[in-house]
Amino acid sequence: MLPSKRALRAFMSSCPAPAIQPGHGLLTASGIDYIIRSGVHIIDHSRVLVLYVYGRGDVLQGVREPVYATFMARDDHVTLARVPDGPSRWRRSSLDLLSGWGWERRCAFASVPDERRVQGYLQAPGPGLEALVRAQRSIRDKRSLARQQARDNAVRARMSPFKALPRGLPGWIRKSVMPAYFRCPHASSRRPVTGVCTSCGHEVTLPAASHGKSAVCPRCGRDLIIKSAAMGRYEDRATVQALERVDANTIAVRIVKAVYSYGRGDLTPAVSLRENSRILVHVSPTGEAIAEPYYLSYGNQDGRPTPWRAGYRPVFFKYQYQFDADVCGRVYPGNLSSALAGTPWEYCPLAPFMDRFPGEPMELAPFLIAHVAHPHLEKLVKTGFCSLASDLAYGRVPDGLLDGSQNRTHRILGIRAEDVDFLLELNPDVNTLRIFQGYAGLKDRRELLLWQRRNGVTRDIPEMLSHGAAPRGLMRYVDGQLASHAGLERPYGGARYPDAQTVLSEWRDYADMGRKLGGLILYPRDLAEAHDIAQARLKAEEDAAMRRDFVAAMAGLYDRLRYQRDGLAVVVPSGPDEIVAEGRALRTCVGGYVGRVADGSCVILFVRAADAPDTPLYTMEVRDRRVVQLRGQGNSDAPEDVRAFVGEYERRVLSRLAA
Repeated sequence: MLPSKRALRAFMSSCPAPAIQPGHGLLTASGIDYIIRSGVHIIDHSRVLVLYVYGRGDVLQGVREPVYATFMARDDHVTLARVPDGPSRWRRSSLDLLSGWGWERRCAFASVPDERRVQGYLQAPGPGLEALVRAQRSIRDKRSLARQQARDNAVRARMSPFKALPRGLPGWIRKSVMPAYFRCPHASSRRPVTGVCTSCGHEVTLPAASHGKSAVCPRCGRDLIIKSAAMGRYEDRATVQALERVDANTIAVRIVKAVYSYGRGDLTPAVSLRENSRILVHVSPTGEAIAEPYYLSYGNQDGRPTPWRAGYRPVFFKYQYQFDADVCGRVYPGNLSSALAGTPWEYCPLAPFMDRFPGEPMELAPFLIAHVAHPHLEKLVKTGFCSLASDLAYGRVPDGLLDGSQNRTHRILGIRAEDVDFLLELNPDVNTLRIFQGYAGLKDRRELLLWQRRNGVTRDIPEMLSHGAAPRGLMRYVDGQLASHAGLERPYGGARYPDAQTVLSEWRDYADMGRKLGGLILYPRDLAEAHDIAQARLKAEEDAAMRRDFVAAMAGLYDRLRYQRDGLAVVVPSGPDEIVAEGRALRTCVGGYVGRVADGSCVILFVRAADAPDTPLYTMEVRDRRVVQLRGQGNSDAPEDVRAFVGEYERRVLSRLAA
């Protein structure tokens, strides 16, 4: 057993590490990264093997301290690692993990006595490094096994309070979860047929039967699907959840996998019910609800004390559905009251929430956690806002949308009291509530929301309201434009206004252009025509501004940038149109650089033959008095003579600009 870390650190302070002599032969060995010195010392009444590991590069630079000082006993080891420009740290890893893969091939003992001390202390034959690695790996494996046993014992203790699954669970799965069939021997018959209803389990007779058709069980009244037992094998699978009270502060979600297998000729299924996951939800001392997941391991247990493992079930590919890993399913209602009684979830609105979404699967643990984290969840469910409660429970409500500090429903929702019943009829989700909150203060807010939902409009309404449109006028105008342009098509095909959202988006685009142009009519008689006219005006003004900026950016550079030598010439474009034409002629993207030239980000110049200055050859981009691009036809590279010409141009012309 090793002494305490305080005693080990005191030993390092009182007993300096043995040094590596400057002329040591291993310092010239390029394949060696670490040099080991060793010693056996009595530290705090314990006999300890001490290994001093020096970095060869550190020693060559004059560093006298070891990189690692490892203290070993027969059953334990610990390393004091030196941190550059910081305090040393204790590490529990073995030396081969601290120093990287292949550590034993990159180190050597400083002397034969150093190696023999290790061999003698460990009482292991063979090379000292191999004995050291084996000993540390053995200790590491024992540590890992001890940690695993401690985890397994903790899990076994956590799983011990559980009882058998509820007695009524199998019958509820058969009657309410699994599909109901009428299993009969024949595929089709017009005469009375006797078979088995898989829902109630009784033998019943139908006046006629045909495989795949629907029927009603005369015994239990459930809708059935007629299935011939001669049609082959198939199975139905379902995930269900049952609650169990563990203690006054903990409740468990028990996840059960149900599989009904139907074989050829079998009238009743082979039933498999197995509990494969448990999620314990408890409230911490700070009042936070915490989930502890466990899953049942199906593989070889290797003598481990429990098949249960902590965590969620691992999956091979998380983006593909895995039945065994699914924790979402129908909730068993038979024991809800008794399971929740006496716990922080005694008044959890789980039953009314499930009644609002009958037959739908749910993930139970997040709902239980949300009940503790959001006290207004109960208020939302009991007042009927179950879609909002679902969004709140499963993390789809952004911060600030609901005011959990309030008690009144309309204050929680951030709406007027007279609008509560209106929203309740809509059963709004998060997006609907956010939209309606944005209509606060509008006279026709209800009609606007109904119109928006009816027409599938999801955006642009707040922007048009900011432009000055009134809610009622907005609805009438969009409906009118949609009706008057019903047959209008786009130049490339398809209706120009296929729905109200398209009309509203183009109207907003028109209003935005109106602000840039200094004001337009808010409700034009023909939106399509007015939009196109405004677009043309805006483009003309932007093009004119672009030309002015281009001329201003290039002012004073025309004469200074021109250059001619060896049959080539640098031509300066006189306007944006020349750059666009250059890009079209050479099939490059230089036409899109006009804006960059106008704002002074770069300069575009043409390289052409001196005797044909109007024929495009090559284009160059200049930034900070340097040529950063030189491209020819189809973005091809320029030949050597052109590159030499451009280099000479940089030295003779651009460098002078810099000066």
